[in-house]
Amino acid sequence: MAKAPFVVVGNSAAGLNACEALRRCDQATPLILVSEEPTAAYSRVATPYYLCGEIGDATLFFKDDAYYERLGITRRFGERVTAVDPSRHRLTVEDGEELTYDKLLLATGSTPHRPPIAGLDATEVLPHWTLAHAQAIRERSREVSSAAVLGAGFISLLTINAMWKLKPSIRFTVVELQPQVMPNLLDPPAAAMLRRRMEASGITVRTGMEAVAVSQQQGRKLVHLKDGSRLDVEMIVLGAGVRPNIDFLHGSGIACQRGILVDERMQTNQPDVYAAGDCAEGFDFLSGERVVHAIWPTAVEQGRIAGVNMAGGSARYPGSLSMNVLDAFGLTLTSIGIFSERPGVEMYSFTSANGDVYRKIALRDGCLVGMIAAGGPEEARSMGVVQQLIRRRLEIHRWKEALLRNPGIYGRICQESQQGPGLGRPPTATASASRRGPV
Repeated sequence: MAKAPFVVVGNSAAGLNACEALRRCDQATPLILVSEEPTAAYSRVATPYYLCGEIGDATLFFKDDAYYERLGITRRFGERVTAVDPSRHRLTVEDGEELTYDKLLLATGSTPHRPPIAGLDATEVLPHWTLAHAQAIRERSREVSSAAVLGAGFISLLTINAMWKLKPSIRFTVVELQPQVMPNLLDPPAAAMLRRRMEASGITVRTGMEAVAVSQQQGRKLVHLKDGSRLDVEMIVLGAGVRPNIDFLHGSGIACQRGILVDERMQTNQPDVYAAGDCAEGFDFLSGERVVHAIWPTAVEQGRIAGVNMAGGSARYPGSLSMNVLDAFGLTLTSIGIFSERPGVEMYSFTSANGDVYRKIALRDGCLVGMIAAGGPEEARSMGVVQQLIRRRLEIHRWKEALLRNPGIYGRICQESQQGPGLGRPPTATASASRRGPV
């Protein structure tokens, strides 16, 4: 009897890296890739740049027909999985057809969160997460002169920045429930820098404010706010974050909390079923707590680990790190790991004399566990090295002042650490950084 195929559900970072890992280990077993979206793989994180016209199809789509053919992938694109039955090793697609699998990877990604706002389902509200969403926002933006954006998180800021580049004349009002923009990814000083840049670009920002209802009449959209005021606009963009695509797993026996629960092998509680990427709830590298990190690097690595293990390997994932880079309104902002105050963590910060650069590092037991930087494009160049320093748990306490003043020495620390604990003498910092901690 022929061996049942590997089946991967999801045609993005996690799914594709799993397919590549599977093929490196096993060239013979049939491989089926199922995707709800009908197109070849594209970079979801690049859709804002597509929206504003900075890139075209050639850059956005990073896989072509030859790629799938080279890996021997049978494509089932434009098909949505509606159920999984681990006891029978089968999954069901939307038209009722069942597919049998030997090993199954769920890399179904995430979908825009729809908060409990009255009238949301009866009003034209545009989210931004897929290529189709970006295309819809682009077309609508060309027709309007005013827009309300509900939410000021990472996705919202990317969308606003893209729309602003596409048509700067649009009058934007951003409504955010939390007291700052990007509340989950920036601390208050960095968020204040971003807000100032947004307001200098003509964008109205209303933090600490809740949208309680939306409605539409005669082509206009109304956003009713908790303080009794309302916004009268031509377009509403929804940016309230994303949630894992796991609704189709009800009744499957696959354990889920916020996402699909996985162990360090990316395996679920059901035999031969794995999960990776935005839909997977694994472990945080620093805290050991269960988290969903809906970011591209995590999806890439989790997908690779899952693919190796589906093919019979024994790879382990050490845990994910929250890591984000945002270029918006002439400001580059980065954050990684821990950056909010908590017991046992020391915080050190630096602000340039003109206020154009802000940096903060977090240390625990002398080891780097987090960083925020805001300023020019150079602030993002050390992110890869910073991630290495965190994962390698290097003791860098004596370098803290120099790190804040000159991020370029991250690489030097990482390089010299290969020689053992005797790191070279840190450069002398010309000014003191402020210290907060331990807290």
